[in-house]
Amino acid sequence: MRRGFLLQASRKSHREDVSTSNATQARIPSSDYQVAQLMTFNESPSNRWGFTPELQSLPNETSTLPPGGFILCRLPPGNDIPGASECLISTSLHSKLLNTPGFPKPIENASPPAYRISRTPTRGLGMFATRALSIGDLLIAERPLLVCPIHHYIPGFREIEHDFTMCPFMNEAYLSLIVSRMSEENRKHFMALFNAGLEFMGGHLFPLTGIVGTNAAFGEGFLRELMDDKFDEAGSYLVVLKDCSRINHSCRPNIIATFHTASFTYHFRAARPIAEGEEITYCYAAIDAPHIVRTEDLMKFYRFKCTCDSCISPTHESDITRTTMFTRVKALEERFQQFRSPIGNPYDGPERRVVSREAYLLVLEMQGEELHASEAYVRAVKIVSLSYVRLAQDMRSRLNVDITKIDELSTLLTTGLRVVRAHRGEEHEDYVHMSSMARELGM
Repeated sequence: MRRGFLLQASRKSHREDVSTSNATQARIPSSDYQVAQLMTFNESPSNRWGFTPELQSLPNETSTLPPGGFILCRLPPGNDIPGASECLISTSLHSKLLNTPGFPKPIENASPPAYRISRTPTRGLGMFATRALSIGDLLIAERPLLVCPIHHYIPGFREIEHDFTMCPFMNEAYLSLIVSRMSEENRKHFMALFNAGLEFMGGHLFPLTGIVGTNAAFGEGFLRELMDDKFDEAGSYLVVLKDCSRINHSCRPNIIATFHTASFTYHFRAARPIAEGEEITYCYAAIDAPHIVRTEDLMKFYRFKCTCDSCISPTHESDITRTTMFTRVKALEERFQQFRSPIGNPYDGPERRVVSREAYLLVLEMQGEELHASEAYVRAVKIVSLSYVRLAQDMRSRLNVDITKIDELSTLLTTGLRVVRAHRGEEHEDYVHMSSMARELGM
């Protein structure tokens, strides 16, 4: 499965060296020191890059981690953790992960199991639902096989910033170290993943790089709340998953992925109702791009042509919906902000209903394109849901309450909450806030 990190423009940052005397040094827990290793970069005139990665073992559990470096480690730490991930991450991020409250929480499994991996008629292996799923239902929670940086700074070597797409020799060197630490079973699953053989990434000359380049998820939101600006960039890690790497592409995807730090797992939830036997899909391209751009990108980076309805029969209306949805929802959000004051605001009333109706029509328009997994969709749904809350507050303030209308609003708000939970997770402030408002209304 791909989440489009190859389509992201390489971000260049200008970083300053950080004095280790002013930075906090972290200790390795005793459960991890036997399997954690520091990665260092030594000068190597024999190769064109001038340096090569090497590992430095930690002598004992009292070892400290120098700020600004990278550590090769197993998360959650320890030798007996099932489903643990092999990671190359900054020492700063490693320390913050281990100090996350409750880390590591158990993996939340869907019960009964909700998917199977099977062969598709034309696209190799794919993932299919084994039972019907409602909006927000958990399909699978999975820890990564591998985590590695898409950008990283190599301290002391001419301020070089490594970019995954530009340095296949370097990739292969450190990926071989990560893969060598995997369990035999995980290594087997990793090596069985598809390699598209992209020439600009080294293709089949660098097989590990090819596998990661074809299957890695761009870490949109991955560990973002723990990023340290000195050593990391938001979304600067790539993640390769075992079963979820089998999820195929559609420009009309039916699942949403969110990362849960405390359990170190990706949660995949239904973006819309999914029928038993339906194939699970995720969008590899930019979901808000017009048809011609999506087609060119998918062919260039993944060598296939999408066969979803939006690509088989592309229309001007489809392109307009996709290319304008974020601009339109942002404008609606700005107008909606003036209605956040207590009831009685002079803008509260007809204008609010106009904004709510425009947001509702945008939701219907995106549903027509099956854009339920889009960020613009959940933002529009949030406007509509908060409008339902406000309407219910108005109705409950009256003496003659139409219970039927209240029940209808309750159903609509419940659907909105499921959409927000699927996109944001149960701990996100949007979901917590909306849930609180719903409880206050007795919904």
